[in-house]
Amino acid sequence: MINRRKSLKRTLSVFGLAVTAAFATAALAASAASALSYERSDGKFPASHNLDSKNLVTWNNSKDPSFYGTCSGYKAVSGQQGPTLSGVAIFETGTSGRAQLQFEDCKHPYYNTCTSSGMPAGTIKTSILNMKPVYLDAAKTQFGLLLSPASGSVFASMTCNFGIFKSTWNGSLIVPIKSPALNVSASNFQLTFDGPHQIEGAGGEYKLYENGGFQPVELRVSSLNMSAPGFTGKFIP
Repeated sequence: MINRRKSLKRTLSVFGLAVTAAFATAALAASAASALSYERSDGKFPASHNLDSKNLVTWNNSKDPSFYGTCSGYKAVSGQQGPTLSGVAIFETGTSGRAQLQFEDCKHPYYNTCTSSGMPAGTIKTSILNMKPVYLDAAKTQFGLLLSPASGSVFASMTCNFGIFKSTWNGSLIVPIKSPALNVSASNFQLTFDGPHQIEGAGGEYKLYENGGFQPVELRVSSLNMSAPGFTGKFIP
């Protein structure tokens, strides 16, 4: 009887572990199934998209009114406005990728033209950024892209007024996707920089900060086009 009881205990113990493992596996599967991802129409990766906007780009510091600027894309030589923002967004898989942004004709009202190292005057170029599709609200009806430095914490850096004033943007940025909706295939997606700072409306905030401190930098553009040349794609639950 004693041996049988021990045997029964071992059997129940093994059974319990199996059930626990099954629940854990199911939970992981459900979590993976509910994660937001990008699907290219032909199933091929990487999926490279061009970024382009002619809308005014602004940045400001809500705690320091003197720190603000604009990128207008105005070309003095041609007398016409070029793109204020351009770049590339590459999905290496359905849930991850890389991006890099470039801003044109950028100026600070007190410190004149702002320029990243190695770029033409007035051009700000970000670091290479990791890119991840994320939900923006708990109901998972709003979505966008989380952009974070691929290495270190520097999102972008620049000097203004011939190198006298230096500024660094540290941190991450959430870029909401306004259209099309989830599960709708398209070759063009409309994005904006004016959006929430949390994933699924909870947890830590993803923001940019000036010079690694606690001064938040709000980077804004009303509309940004992300186009996929030669194929379509969609964001799926």
